[in-house]
Amino acid sequence: MDPVVASALIAAAATVVGVGGTVAVAIVRSPSSRSANRETIAAAKATTDEAIAAARESSKATIEAAHADVRRTLDTNLPGAILPRADLTGANLRAPVEDFHATLRDANLSDAKLADAHLMKADLTGAILIGANLRRVDLSGAKLVGAILADADLQDADLTRADLRGAALTRADLRGADLTGALWAEDLAAPEGWVRDAGSGRLSRSNATASTL
Repeated sequence: MDPVVASALIAAAATVVGVGGTVAVAIVRSPSSRSANRETIAAAKATTDEAIAAARESSKATIEAAHADVRRTLDTNLPGAILPRADLTGANLRAPVEDFHATLRDANLSDAKLADAHLMKADLTGAILIGANLRRVDLSGAKLVGAILADADLQDADLTRADLRGAALTRADLRGADLTGALWAEDLAAPEGWVRDAGSGRLSRSNATASTL
C-alpha cells in the first residue's frame, strides 16, 4: 500500500460520536499501522470513558440539586396533587384558592410553611407535620387520621369537619382554630373551649377559647 495512503487512513481511523462514541478503525496490515490503530483505539476509549463519567456525575448532581430544591421550597400551585410518602421537609407550599383535594398520605411535612394554604378535603392520613406552620390553613373536611402534628402552629386554622382521630397534637397551638364538627378520638381530651359529642364523636364549642394542648 502506498505509504501516503496508509498514513491518511490511520489519521482518520478513530471517530467518537457523542458520549457513547463509536470507534471506527481502518485496519492496515503493516505491523506499524496495527500498532498505531491500537493506540488510536485506546485514546478514543479513554476519551469516551471520561465523557461517560462526566455525564454520570452531571446527571447525579442535577438530580441531587432538584431533590434539595423540592425539599427546601416547593413554592407552586398543586391542585389535586398526589404525593404519598413524599419528603417535603421544610417546603414552602402555596396552594390555590379552590379545593385542593391533595393526597399527601404519610408525607413528611415537618417544619413546612403552609400558612394560608387551601387544603380542603386533603388526605393527610399518617402525615408528619411536626413543627409545621399551619396558621390560617384551610383543612376543612381534611383527613388527618394518625397524623403527627406535635408542635405545629394551627392558630386560626379551619379544621371544620376534619377527621383528627388518632392525630398526635402534643403542644400543637390551636388558639383561634375552628374545630366545629371535627372528628375527635374518644381517648383524647378535647381542646380547651371544645366538647366532644359522645354519639357522633364530633366537636362543638363550649364557652372558653381554644388554646395550646
